[in-house]
Amino acid sequence: MPPITTPCRRSIAGAAATELALMAPIFAVLLIAIVDFAFAFYSKQQLATAVSTSMQFAYNNGQNLTSSQVPTFLANVATVARTATTLNLGAPTVKFNNATDGSNAGSCYCIDGTTGTWTATTCGASCSSNGPTAGKFVSIKATYSYTPIVRSDFLASGTISDSVLVRVQ
Repeated sequence: MPPITTPCRRSIAGAAATELALMAPIFAVLLIAIVDFAFAFYSKQQLATAVSTSMQFAYNNGQNLTSSQVPTFLANVATVARTATTLNLGAPTVKFNNATDGSNAGSCYCIDGTTGTWTATTCGASCSSNGPTAGKFVSIKATYSYTPIVRSDFLASGTISDSVLVRVQ
């Protein structure tokens, strides 16, 4: 007796190649999105490392500065931030007692953490009934212009920034 064949039986030769052709663009877009996100995350981590390194430098070297020493100190802190990362950072903004020169080097401040208000007061004076005492501060802010591989609404071009405020005295 001859074999019975069904009319619905079809050849599956080439089905895998067709499936790959349909799925490859989706996988490629997904891979590019993962690489883009990973580079954005890496950039943010490098920026945080640069700011943290410059903060440590400021903390270790920012005590007992005179107004004539502050400009050089601020330039050194900015240099540490730029050299602590492989990213091409813009010039970091570094301030001593909320000034970019040595004009406030002799003053101490209380900082309101809610409003960000700087209030000049006597060094060592209490800032509140149960809060810290007045001191001298260095603020550091660094930015990096990030451009993704593929522009999208999920991961748009822009500026990544990080900042820190450290009490040096």
